[in-house]
Amino acid sequence: MSSSLDDKKQTLNPNSLGHRLDLWRGAALPLLLTLTKRVTKLSVASLGPVLDPEPTPLVVWTQNRTPWFNQRAQMDLGQSAVELPSDFWSRLEELGYWEGALRLGDQTEQAIALPIDGQKALMALGSGRPGLKVLSEAQIALDPALEGIFFKAILETDPNLISVKDKEGRFLLANRSMARLYGVQREQLLGRTDGDFNPVAEDVARIKEADQRVIALKEPLFIHEEHIQNCYGEDLTLQSIKVPLFDGAGDCHSVLGISVDLTSQKRFEQALVESKETAERANRAKSEFLANMSHEIRTPMNSILGFSEILTSLVTNSKQKEYLSAILSSGRTLMALINDILDLSKVEAGKLRLEYVPVELFTLCQELGQVFSQVMREKGLAFELKLGPTLPARVFLDEVRMRQMLLNLIGNAVKFTEQGRITLALNAVGNDPTVQLTVSVEDTGIGIPEDQLDSIFGAFDQLRGQSAAKYGGTGLGLAITKKLVEMMGGEIQVQSSLGKGSRFDLILPAVEVLQPADEQGKPGKIDFEGLVFGAAKLLVVDDLTENRQLICGFLPYPKLSLAEAKDGWEALELAASWQPDLILLDYKMPGLGGKEVLEKLRARPETAGIPVVVVTAAVMKDQELDLKNEFSGYLSKPIRREDLLTCLCRFLAHDFQRVNAPACRLPLSRQALAALEGFGPYQEKYSVAVEELVLNQTINDMEDFGQKVLTEAKEMGFCALENWAEELVEMCMVFDMAGVSKLFKELQKAME
Repeated sequence: MSSSLDDKKQTLNPNSLGHRLDLWRGAALPLLLTLTKRVTKLSVASLGPVLDPEPTPLVVWTQNRTPWFNQRAQMDLGQSAVELPSDFWSRLEELGYWEGALRLGDQTEQAIALPIDGQKALMALGSGRPGLKVLSEAQIALDPALEGIFFKAILETDPNLISVKDKEGRFLLANRSMARLYGVQREQLLGRTDGDFNPVAEDVARIKEADQRVIALKEPLFIHEEHIQNCYGEDLTLQSIKVPLFDGAGDCHSVLGISVDLTSQKRFEQALVESKETAERANRAKSEFLANMSHEIRTPMNSILGFSEILTSLVTNSKQKEYLSAILSSGRTLMALINDILDLSKVEAGKLRLEYVPVELFTLCQELGQVFSQVMREKGLAFELKLGPTLPARVFLDEVRMRQMLLNLIGNAVKFTEQGRITLALNAVGNDPTVQLTVSVEDTGIGIPEDQLDSIFGAFDQLRGQSAAKYGGTGLGLAITKKLVEMMGGEIQVQSSLGKGSRFDLILPAVEVLQPADEQGKPGKIDFEGLVFGAAKLLVVDDLTENRQLICGFLPYPKLSLAEAKDGWEALELAASWQPDLILLDYKMPGLGGKEVLEKLRARPETAGIPVVVVTAAVMKDQELDLKNEFSGYLSKPIRREDLLTCLCRFLAHDFQRVNAPACRLPLSRQALAALEGFGPYQEKYSVAVEELVLNQTINDMEDFGQKVLTEAKEMGFCALENWAEELVEMCMVFDMAGVSKLFKELQKAME
């Protein structure tokens, strides 16, 4: 035993340079392994809080950049120039570490470095200069007991797995973390090998092979990742470095091993990968769901809106026209909302793009009022439309998003108001080419408590105490409105008084004004009712009968021959035998889909030249673009008659006339009113009433005035005024504010 101890003392002779380097490695390597993990994802500017507190001099090297020194390194090195060996980066990449002498001015410093990533490395300095030694030669020589204290401090406190093994693989030293791997006490490891504790033969063989390689080559070995089983049968992932230890004669007598447990990190990384894969699967599932729902929802909406549009051209009763108009307007609004929901992936990815188009503000207000006209009448609510005197007729806006915001605000106002009125006000401030547009929605409803004004714009947030059964809703409307107005560069403001009502202002600071077109020079609108097609054959392909009927119902043209096919195979047969001039082809059909039909048509010489317009419920913009590139034309469900006819005019011979809509009556004039016997007493009364109505612009009061004039005109036999009043009532019922304003100006001019 005594001889063995003497041998050990000789091996660990503190006066040998090799031993001092071993001591320094024992301190530096665990530190570097730990710190490289902590700084892996940090920028150079963020290194200070992590590396400055360390008492060891540390340097972070970045290729082709000035090195970074922690505070201890700056203090010890002073102004010394530091030079890296020319083979530093190549050896670091090849071996996974670098160790050697570093030139510091006119002196040499022992250093060891580990890679942080492909471009950076962390280096510890410490054994060459007296001021940088972990333990000085004099201290160890005077007090050899410090050696044991030094090793014990490392072994007891370091969380990494540290061991020293002899040439036969027997443990000479081990810390608690190493012993914990095999589920034994530290003392139980000494004098025994990994094979005595590890039941996995492959692990034992791999460890022994690595140790023997270090001893044979007398060079450190860096193992980026290795797997080993612990005493509980768990698979661990370790990152290790094995360093040869030398005696005074320069012979390698043992191997220092230091391993960092990466198991938790790897599990976390695996969890991230699995989470990412789960999210990707969910996104794929969502995309498939959206594609299916796009078709399933748009198909019935196609019939609802399409047949409503056909009925509009057939119905002459004004009340029935009003109902149909409301169905169409509400249906189109619903489709816009459905499109937003089906395009949810864009919103989530922050890729919702604004699409600015010319917008006629009068028309927009008219359609919004029309949407809510029925429910406001049922609740007895008055609707006021106030248009500022400087409001431009046409501006450049994203009409879909603007409509969506106002639908949310007006819908809330109607929902939370039981009596009184709803006011929609539009005002503009500024000069061309841009103005600040303020759109206000004000109600006389229940109001909002002051302490809840800030919270109402949160997603799914509703007023505390709000009755879900009475008011319903999801709490998304105001949140969406706030996001949309901010995307437009504006803001939303709210003022409210509990029990008295609320006012919401959409403020858009820089709205582009479009100059009103010259009405005299306008060629007029296309009168599709007068459209005449030349002799042509049209093949309509759709698996749903109602869709084929709808398209055919839109096309009552005598020279237009129509044929129907209920599936792709029938379409191919008819295309070959009948040779149509144009094919309208549904994209999603059971069996042979639209894309496959197109490919087969293009592959056959007799049908290759027939233009094919795809009809689809596709909602994603990228899919829409692909279809437009593949097919001759593109129609989106629900199909609008105007869109269908515009498309057909691209491919079929036709003729149409551009006409201004014929007047349904002669305009009022002074002569016409002067010819009305007994009109004098009414003129002053009507003049005062018209001035007030034009000033307040309350649509309900305007309609009441029209009804009153109509009744009095019938009683007095004022035929010209009766026709005027009938038209005023009809325009008020459909919220045609532009038409109403024109009629009042006509009456005022006639009564001058």
